[in-house]
Amino acid sequence: MNPVSAILRRPKFSLIAVLVLPLALLLATPAAQGQTTWLGSSGTDWTNASNWDNGVPNATTIAVNNNTGPNEPLINGTNQTAGGLAVGTDSNSDFSTLVTVAGGGSLVVSGNVQVGFGTGSTGQIDLEEGATLQTTAAGQTNIIGVGGNGTLNISFSTFNGTGQPLTVGQQAGTTGTVSVSDSSNLMAGLTMVGDGGTGSIAIANNSQGNFTSSLILGNQTGGNGNVTANGFISNFTVAAGGNLVVGLAGNGNFTANNNARINIAQNTTIAQSAGSTGTVLVTDQFTTMNVTATLNVGYGGAGNLTIANNGNVTVSGNTTIGFLSGANGTALVTGSGSVLNAGTNLDIGNSGNGTLTIASNGQVNASQVAVGNHGAINLNSGGVLAASGLTATGAAALSFNGGTLTATANNTALVANFTAGQVTPPPMELRLMTAASRLPSTRPLAAAAT
Repeated sequence: MNPVSAILRRPKFSLIAVLVLPLALLLATPAAQGQTTWLGSSGTDWTNASNWDNGVPNATTIAVNNNTGPNEPLINGTNQTAGGLAVGTDSNSDFSTLVTVAGGGSLVVSGNVQVGFGTGSTGQIDLEEGATLQTTAAGQTNIIGVGGNGTLNISFSTFNGTGQPLTVGQQAGTTGTVSVSDSSNLMAGLTMVGDGGTGSIAIANNSQGNFTSSLILGNQTGGNGNVTANGFISNFTVAAGGNLVVGLAGNGNFTANNNARINIAQNTTIAQSAGSTGTVLVTDQFTTMNVTATLNVGYGGAGNLTIANNGNVTVSGNTTIGFLSGANGTALVTGSGSVLNAGTNLDIGNSGNGTLTIASNGQVNASQVAVGNHGAINLNSGGVLAASGLTATGAAALSFNGGTLTATANNTALVANFTAGQVTPPPMELRLMTAASRLPSTRPLAAAAT
């Protein structure tokens, strides 16, 4: 048995199904007694009773807007409540069907929020100028793009759904979009981006995304989830007990760039199940991604990790590339300052196909590196692999094209179980750093291989 695979554990993820219920059941809380629908007959003021067919919403009534203008509801500088909020309930809605909270105003929803609910519907919520939208019903899911197209825009504002599930793009054929920009905050519990439809979340410009449970991109087969964290010190956190899954049974893409900070409290898995695809890109100076437990690249599906242009990924546990049979995992670390700190054990091609390429002054650091029967390392010009041991299993392959292998500890079996035929080309530079002097000496890999 591969010594690394023996200590790795299967991530505890499974396909999450979401039951689609009628609008009233989705939105109503035990205290909710009815609903009130926006008319817009007397302007845009949310607090004007003549703009609603059943009075101004309160904590026991569901607020519904399916209007197409010209007067759309606005909460401006006041604090309001509702028992639920539905924006865009059927195909009569369009891009003008929206609710806006602005000017430091707030809306507290004791049920949940549904945007773009019915088939063919369109709905939008805009939070602007210090606004807050808070949902408080434990266990109820906020959904952006249920059966139609839903959009949530957050600018200089906060969406507080802490502890409540959030789904962006629920059903096949739907689209959900969440934009968080300009020092804003998105808070949610278990979050699915691209459940069965297409979903996206973009965090930018000193904004934050805080998730108290797992974040899943591409949950069901056919689901497409995209998440980006971009901009000066945009923070993205999956808190204690939560995992990041990029492609569970569907397709997921996660991009961190331009000084974004990513923190994952548990595992990060790219392409969880057979048939899934996942891509993670960490790029640009000061962009960091920290994974507290295990990083899996191509666990059961086709996963890709790229670290480029000064990007940095640090794993506290272990890293696998191509873990299960049938999986395909690839990782590329390229560009000066680009680093993968792979943790205690880096396992490449355990049972699936795994390839690690290090190039153009990129660097990978690990304590122990195991290259399995379906694994390969390409150490290209300028690339550095630093480890205390490198072990081959079966037909493991090493391709050295101007890169450097650096020994980080005294180890008489630094390179183990490789034959000369598994290393191409045979001669390369091997740096042995003695703990006492830190002065390198060099010798051909062929002489070290057995």
